[in-house]
Amino acid sequence: MPRTLSVKAAIRLACLWALIGTACGAASAWSAENPGRSDAFEQGSRALAAGRYEEALAWYGKAEQEQGISAALLYNRGNACYHTKDIGTCILSYERALLLKPGDADIRANLSLARQDFGLYEPPSPWWRTAAGFMSLNGWSVLAGAALTAFGLLVFLRGIAFAAGRRDEGLAKPFAAAALCCAVIVLAASGGLALGLRDAGRSVVVARDARLLVSPFDTAAQSGPLREGRDVTVKKTHGEYAFIRDASGNSGWVEQSALAPLVPPDGRG
Repeated sequence: MPRTLSVKAAIRLACLWALIGTACGAASAWSAENPGRSDAFEQGSRALAAGRYEEALAWYGKAEQEQGISAALLYNRGNACYHTKDIGTCILSYERALLLKPGDADIRANLSLARQDFGLYEPPSPWWRTAAGFMSLNGWSVLAGAALTAFGLLVFLRGIAFAAGRRDEGLAKPFAAAALCCAVIVLAASGGLALGLRDAGRSVVVARDARLLVSPFDTAAQSGPLREGRDVTVKKTHGEYAFIRDASGNSGWVEQSALAPLVPPDGRG
């Protein structure tokens, strides 16, 4: 009897460990996405508050070189670019900030306001995109890893119980419930990660004179308007051109230099 009770307690502790591990991992991910603020960042914030937007952008550029990108820096850069009417960089900054802090209501509100003021209509987001934006990519990865580890530990403990000859039916239901919970979390986190990666594969039009062409050649005719700040998905590339599609279904070729991916290749903004 004491051996059976110890295995039951171990299973409960494993579940508790999974919750604690997930919380600690999420906290670590949040800390990595929100590094300490440098003096350059503070100088930029003071300039932004005083309405010196160009100066603020210069300070934020220096802060990025010193400490890298953070959600706060991207958010403030978006605010400064909103006032300087740098539409592409404004939208790009807010979008990148959301990748780091998807639950931040201020970032979402300012992004929505900027799109409205700049005339950038966006169709309502599908439910899967909203669900994937519940957490950052780091958050989904941490959650999936913690659930997988907990599931493995549960299987290990159940194996110990069987090896010890303790087939008490009292362990079956708690084990099944805990294993099912872990499996559901793994599936949900994997789906969120996959959808988040797909969503993060978008780009933003940052050039003010971008042209949407019918073919990947400079002499090609224009196929329609392409607004600065528009979110697009790159489907394929040909030389210096990319074939893109926006949320409204418009498609065509555009110079790759007119686009900026939400996730920059070098990991910097």
